[in-house]
Amino acid sequence: MVNGYRFHTRDYGQHKATMNSGVCCRGSLYGDKEMEYYWVIEEILELAYVGQGNNVFILVAAGLIPSVGLDMMTNTN
Repeated sequence: MVNGYRFHTRDYGQHKATMNSGVCCRGSLYGDKEMEYYWVIEEILELAYVGQGNNVFILVAAGLIPSVGLDMMTNTN
């Protein structure tokens, strides 16, 4: 759980009724118009800094497809 959000990899959710491995963000590429892009999480890495008590999570993702026509739900928490 990271900042109140739970992330799963594609492999974890492969046989589940619903998928919870997608990440969507708004942006533009090469000056194009702004739109939403969608990634699927392949791997989750956690880096723990010894003695600092701080952790960093890295989401390794594949995709980068425009989300046009995708049915997505937004977490409102």
